[in-house]
Amino acid sequence: MNEYVSNYNFIYDKFDLPSIRLRKGSSRSGHRFIAFEQNEETLCMETRLARYNSFISSKAKINLFLADKNMVELQKGPDRNYDEFGWSDSEPSSVDLASPTRLYRVFNDGRFDHGGRFYGGWWQSIPKEDRRFITINGMPTVEVDFSSMQLAMLYAQVGQQLEGDAYAIDGLGPEFRPLVKTTTLKMINAKGHIQPPFKSALPPSISWKDLEEAILAKHNPIAEFFGSGEGIRLQRLDSDIAEDVMIRMMDKGVPVLPIHDSFIVAEGYADELSATMLDAYQRRMEGRTISLKRSPSLFDDLLIDQRELSVNERHSLGMKLFLAKKGMAEYEGYRVREKLLGPAKSRFRGENIEIRSVDQIGKMSGDRFQETGPRAAAAHSGMRRSLHPAKRLWDRFISRR
Repeated sequence: MNEYVSNYNFIYDKFDLPSIRLRKGSSRSGHRFIAFEQNEETLCMETRLARYNSFISSKAKINLFLADKNMVELQKGPDRNYDEFGWSDSEPSSVDLASPTRLYRVFNDGRFDHGGRFYGGWWQSIPKEDRRFITINGMPTVEVDFSSMQLAMLYAQVGQQLEGDAYAIDGLGPEFRPLVKTTTLKMINAKGHIQPPFKSALPPSISWKDLEEAILAKHNPIAEFFGSGEGIRLQRLDSDIAEDVMIRMMDKGVPVLPIHDSFIVAEGYADELSATMLDAYQRRMEGRTISLKRSPSLFDDLLIDQRELSVNERHSLGMKLFLAKKGMAEYEGYRVREKLLGPAKSRFRGENIEIRSVDQIGKMSGDRFQETGPRAAAAHSGMRRSLHPAKRLWDRFISRR
C-alpha cells in the first residue's frame, strides 16, 4: 500500500500528445498517424476537447464497482471493443483505472470528414457487460444508447424515418439478431463485398447470399448506401453529435463518458442525458428523431426482485443496497481506489483551461494549449505516450491481494 501511495503521483511521465489525430488510412490500411496543418476547425475541436478533458479530470472520479477477485480477472486482459470497421483504439492490456482521463479524436484516410470518434477512456476497453459497474463520483451509473444510429442517419438523409427493429428479419429468430446487426453494419461500412462468416454461424437453410438479400430488402430505401463505404463519413456526423452531448452536459456540471453512440452518466441524470441526446441528434438531422435505449444498470441488478417502485423509491433503495454491498469485505479494493484516485489525475497542458459556455467556443480558436518543437512533431506522427515504470503499480497491487 505504501509503495503505491508513494509512487502514485509519478505514474505518468510528462509527454503531451495531440488530442486531434489524423490517420493516414483506415483500419484496413494501417494505424499510422500523419502531421497536418492546424486550421480554425481543428483548433476549435482541440479547444473543446481540452475543456472536456479538464472538466473530467477535475470533476469526475471514475471507478469500477467489481469485487476484488473479479477485478483481478479483468486485469488479466479484457476483451477489446471494436467499431464497425473491426478496429479498436484501446490498448490490448489490463485496465488502468489510475491513468489520467484524456480523450482524443481520430480522423481517417487523411481527411477530417472521415471518422472523428473519441478514444482514450479506459471504460471503452472493458467488456460491455462490465460497464454497468462503472461509478462516477461514487454513484452508480446508467448507459444510454442511440438505437441503430448509422441506419437512422441514412434514413434521415433520404427523408425517411427508421421504424421498428432495424436488425429483425422476418423468419429469423432473435438468436440471429447479432449476426444480422454485424452483417448490416459491415455492408454499410465496407466498400464492395464483405467476407462471409463461417457457415455454422448462418441460420439453417439460409445461404450467405440469402442473408445479404434479406437485409437489402428490409432496408431498400437506403440500399444505395450498402457497399459504398458511407460509414466512415457517418462517423464524423455521429462523433459531432457525441461532442455536442458531452459539451452540453458538461456546461450543466454533469460528467458523461462517451462510447461512440452511447453515454454513461451517474444515476439520477439519465432523463436529462436522454433529452440532451435527442435534441443534439435532431439539431444535426433536421428534426428527425431516433429511439434511445438504456442498458441494464447496477441498480437493475440490485433491485431485480423489487417491482413497481417510484423513481424516488428506486433511487433511495438502490443507493441503500449499493452502500451496503460497498461495505463488504470483497469490495475492499474498490474502497481503496475511491480514497486513492480522488479526482482523476491529469498532467496535460490544458488542465487549467477555464470552463466556458458552448457559445464562447467559437471565439477560442487561438486560446488553446500548444506544444511546439520535435516532441510535438513526433506526437503528430503517432508516437505514443511515454509511460513511467510505475504505471501498472495499481494492477500489481491488486493482483498481490
